[in-house]
Amino acid sequence: MKKITPLVLIFIFVISCTKNNDNEKNYPSCLESKVQSVLSSPVKNKKTKIDKYSYQNKVVYIFFDNYYDDASYSVIDENCNEVCRTSGGWSTTTCSNLNDLIFVETVWEDPR
Repeated sequence: MKKITPLVLIFIFVISCTKNNDNEKNYPSCLESKVQSVLSSPVKNKKTKIDKYSYQNKVVYIFFDNYYDDASYSVIDENCNEVCRTSGGWSTTTCSNLNDLIFVETVWEDPR
């Protein structure tokens, strides 16, 4: 039992030293006003989120505001430039090949 205690203490120490990323923004700055707008509005059925993708060797983001099948979404790069747009679900698009759009992670979701 005495040997387990130091391991538990080391484990707790390592966990407590990890960086807290809750306040770190992992999305382009141009989406901040949209995030603030969502947070000041009533909660929606489907939570608003920002997903990060890889698209043709670029990092891109999609802001899903109460997303639904026929919505229109802009695919933007890290500098807030629109790369392409989808509408009518994913059936109508200016993106050259949606198979190149690879989900990486959700970088923000309405926490409420």
